[in-house]
Amino acid sequence: RVVSTWTIQEASNGESALQMALEQEFDLIFLDQYMASAEKTMLGTETARAMRAQGVKSVICGLSANNMQLQFLQAGADCFLQKPFPCKQDELRKELSRILVARKHKRMHRLNSSATTLPMGDSESSGLPDDFSTTATRTTQCKEAQ
Repeated sequence: RVVSTWTIQEASNGESALQMALEQEFDLIFLDQYMASAEKTMLGTETARAMRAQGVKSVICGLSANNMQLQFLQAGADCFLQKPFPCKQDELRKELSRILVARKHKRMHRLNSSATTLPMGDSESSGLPDDFSTTATRTTQCKEAQ
């Protein structure tokens, strides 16, 4: 865990993630484009679109091994991370900080209708809250630190 006081919840598919987001507010929601399930499930982009249509205000971060940034942003996600992404605690903390900084930036520029994205590692900030709450649609593969 990046910070022991954070609450992390996991959903097995897009439908479950949507239901969780409607029942509880999260600081950050990670949506993988292709969620592991034998059943027909919503893709990550479909889940993001449904969450926004139903009024979910949480930061949504799309995840995929493919470059799906444009598709996620068009579906309502705030940002996108291409997998694999860092798993070392300090690198992961920087990425999470970058995402939250993007949220603040987006709020400050509400008049601009495009979603905010920043390149990986653009923020040196580590100002993440101690009670940070997130949900993820599945565990993702980590990039080994060089």
